[in-house]
Amino acid sequence: MEKNIKKSLLLVGIGVGLYLIGAVFSVSNGTLSLILKACAVVLIVGGLFAFEILSYFKKPK
Repeated sequence: MEKNIKKSLLLVGIGVGLYLIGAVFSVSNGTLSLILKACAVVLIVGGLFAFEILSYFKKPK
């Protein structure tokens, strides 16, 4: 349980970092910024929902 929370928080942290890098690059290179921001959003959403998805599949039937 504890490891899953840490992994999802790590994904969210990486996503936030990528988004900030994308915001910096938006001044010089718009396309690269869009790619970085898209990856960042995927990581953030994935990190937030990874714990929910994993707990759903690990429920005893």
